[in-house]
Amino acid sequence: MAARLPLAVGGVMSAEPTANVVAGSRRVREALEAWGWRHANPFMTVSTLTLAVSPSVKITDLGLVDVLARDWTPQVLDCCH
Repeated sequence: MAARLPLAVGGVMSAEPTANVVAGSRRVREALEAWGWRHANPFMTVSTLTLAVSPSVKITDLGLVDVLARDWTPQVLDCCH
């Protein structure tokens, strides 16, 4: 299951009618849960992945950052075999 909820206004809001945003948010949550994401509020968790000031590893336009160490995270992919 794939779902989309475009947030065209500054990357954080939608110009769509509220009913469309609610339905899209529901589809995103259901898709995350179908993929095994277990969290009280999965949408907020995913939507803050790019918030580079939160502690932990975050996604930025320049790559992964370990916020606590204030350093770039090595990108090693060994998951596709």
